[in-house]
Amino acid sequence: AASLWRYFWAARAPVDRGGLGSPFGGGPVPASSRGKPAPTGVAVAAGMQAPAGPLPDLVSVQSESFFDVRDLWPGVRPQVLDQYDLLASQALARGKLQVAAWGANTVRTEFAYLTGIPADRLGVHRFNPYRVLARQGLPSIAAQLKAQGYRTVCIHPYDGGFYGRNKVLPALGFDEFIDVRAFNASQKAGPFIGDCAVAEKIRELLQAPGRSQPLFIHAVTMENHGPLHLESVADQELPAWFNRPLQPGMKDLAPYLRHIGNADRMLGMLRDTLLAQPNEALLCFFGDHVPILPEVYQAIGAPAGDTDYLVWSNRRQPGCRARPMPVQQLSSALLAHAQAPATSQHTPAASAGVA
Repeated sequence: AASLWRYFWAARAPVDRGGLGSPFGGGPVPASSRGKPAPTGVAVAAGMQAPAGPLPDLVSVQSESFFDVRDLWPGVRPQVLDQYDLLASQALARGKLQVAAWGANTVRTEFAYLTGIPADRLGVHRFNPYRVLARQGLPSIAAQLKAQGYRTVCIHPYDGGFYGRNKVLPALGFDEFIDVRAFNASQKAGPFIGDCAVAEKIRELLQAPGRSQPLFIHAVTMENHGPLHLESVADQELPAWFNRPLQPGMKDLAPYLRHIGNADRMLGMLRDTLLAQPNEALLCFFGDHVPILPEVYQAIGAPAGDTDYLVWSNRRQPGCRARPMPVQQLSSALLAHAQAPATSQHTPAASAGVA
């Protein structure tokens, strides 16, 4: 009871928003403009460079429970993440991502990515930044891009009221929030809406007839959300993902790999969609946290907790060395790459996957 009382007053205490350390200028989105379309034309926000040409479309995907599972156990077939490997080989940036959560609490990583604020600046709000803090509005990548002339859209194929996202996301600068109501049961892959259905929704937004504004789309996937032990996998399916027999206690790794395979197919779909765009488009893809697989970890050991990320362009595929990064720096890195000039044009070689 004493802890709950102390928590209640800590959560109500005023927060010095200027002291949170967000890298995004311009302040929070005023309540009067939330949900209204972004302005047409280009209005450069504080701290941003004036664009030299057409603004690139930006797509970021926070993939549920994604990390390079091949690092966990050598019996996982390398081909499970073929599309991820292709994009990573062509990436502007890639590496391990130091996230704000382990096994669950997606909103911690989500908030850190969108606002650029590290968890240690949040005090008691680090446990759930969406309950109070984010609803009041904060500087974010969405608010900054909205001020620059982007239309900002968030896709999360789950109940929009969960964690109050239907209130939080407009406060953070999103013009539109697309939740599970935009999907149907035939698009499920397991208990939740599949990653490929999210990729298709992103394609529809990018290829909408008559679109005149650049888009920032942030997708938070659901397919690989647990509990995975409630799903079953037939023995004949296992050779598609594993090149050796599973050890005792590892059966939950099979449904996880089935969903990871769909996350990889999603990446292939997004790559094809972005390569077909007439102007430059960037993709930022990352995992929110490692999955909850207690019996698997007991059998073969638990991962450190870092996930993986990449930033890829449909016009520039230079390749790069892997570099670790804290999640609160990732959105700023995406913007920095978006502001760099596109020095190479779309070529048949790029379409064929030649780095």
